[in-house]
Amino acid sequence: MKAPCSVRLTPSNRVAQQRRALVPVDFSENAAVAVEVVASLAWHNSATSCFLLQVYFNESIYVFEGYDQVLRAEKEQDYRQFISPINCRNARLIPLFEEGSNVDRIIGRAAERHDVDLIVMSTLGRGR
Repeated sequence: MKAPCSVRLTPSNRVAQQRRALVPVDFSENAAVAVEVVASLAWHNSATSCFLLQVYFNESIYVFEGYDQVLRAEKEQDYRQFISPINCRNARLIPLFEEGSNVDRIIGRAAERHDVDLIVMSTLGRGR
């Protein structure tokens, strides 16, 4: 199924509000669009906090002590390069970094942990 416009789903047991938003980012152009959208929402509602979640996976077979910190530092540097050209409208953006291979589960856990009201994602629209 493909929608001709942006779609927002709100569970029936929740009030539609944007106090906390979560944007899973992979440092792509589409993720940058999602960040701009959530920054715009936050600009209109100054009470909104925006969590930018980067899920990464350590594919190395052999690692040395302290490699996790090196990998995390690389992801933080990638984040700074990703976020610098984006018009964030002075929104409060909080980067989150999680390691793991089950991305959808990690996104769900982060949403629960930070009690988010809105998850914003941008795709290429190639799914069916």
